[in-house]
Amino acid sequence: MIVATVSFADLLFPSTNFICLSCWKLWGYYGMEQAVTNWEIDITDQRHGQSPSAAGQCLCGSVRSASWDGLRAVVNCYCGQCRRVHGSKGTYTQVASDALVFETEEGLAGYRSSGKAERGLCRTFGSSLFWCRHGGDRVSITAGNLEQPSGLKASGHIYTCDLADFLDLPDDGLPRFETTSAGKLDGDRSS
Repeated sequence: MIVATVSFADLLFPSTNFICLSCWKLWGYYGMEQAVTNWEIDITDQRHGQSPSAAGQCLCGSVRSASWDGLRAVVNCYCGQCRRVHGSKGTYTQVASDALVFETEEGLAGYRSSGKAERGLCRTFGSSLFWCRHGGDRVSITAGNLEQPSGLKASGHIYTCDLADFLDLPDDGLPRFETTSAGKLDGDRSS
């Protein structure tokens, strides 16, 4: 049995309309602290006996998550921020915020990487875990942290204008966008 500590969507802060657990951790939304630390939800019961469709964790296991929502195909991002976070490109799938549940999150940290988004990472080893847009209802999860086989396939390449000089775009026939795909990729709702 998996025991969840926090549902991602339950951390909606009405004053900012910002759904992000790492904000709670990083900037200390102390009004939620007591409620969050007392939650212990049986995920199986929460989802009517269904097993999660996807589960993952950081390298050391101090952050583990699960989702019951279908995952979007993987988008390869070559933006400068992903290059600095991952050392190359970022590979992200996406899920509804209310479908992502953290089983363990004591190692979760956050970084406000821009005025529009924040990134979640493991504070122990630095694994990149997700990014979320301020006020958005979706979370982009790092595909490499998912348990295998994930069954996911890549759907395209974004921010190719920032492609590092040591990388070559693969000749895979997938759509390429100089900046955001603005929702043009199958299942992409991140614009």
